[in-house]
Amino acid sequence: VTTKDGLPSNTIYCTLQDRTGFMWIGTRDGLSRYDGNNFSNIRDMVDADGLGGNIYSICEDNEGKIWFSNPSGIHIYDPATGKISDLGIVEGSSGPAMISDSKGHVWLVTDKIIRIGCGSLEIKEYSFPHLRPSSMAIDSYGSIWVSMHDGNIYIYDTRTDNFEQRDCGHRIRRISSAEDGKLLA
Repeated sequence: VTTKDGLPSNTIYCTLQDRTGFMWIGTRDGLSRYDGNNFSNIRDMVDADGLGGNIYSICEDNEGKIWFSNPSGIHIYDPATGKISDLGIVEGSSGPAMISDSKGHVWLVTDKIIRIGCGSLEIKEYSFPHLRPSSMAIDSYGSIWVSMHDGNIYIYDTRTDNFEQRDCGHRIRRISSAEDGKLLA
């Protein structure tokens, strides 16, 4: 599928299949929802400014809302109401990865890790001195894992509300979650 089929741009940064089966595609010129036959571009679905441009990351939270980031900030689309909430600029909102955990938090990879509470929208930042996160994943136990550009791996500890380094014997640059809950490195 291309712009000839209704996609706003052939440059794609991220994709997501939501729980209802729709494909969400983040492009250089905005976010699109694909139903298998047709595209609906988010700018045409809602009356909101700042939704064009590069869509760098997308995730679905545990309430079925679609979160996405672009240079103008972080946005939340509610399919039930058809409305967009705008969190505005969060430092590093154009991060390369965004995931949602089972507790209702949305996590964003930037030059640090940012956790946003779904209900309260409270923002908490986790910094790694002299390190820059490259990717993040959730395993089958719900644990949050972060890989760094230097190959180190960190896991989130809920007891201390912090990330702890784990030695796995290898330098891992990128991790992602497999469908079965295992991690791909």
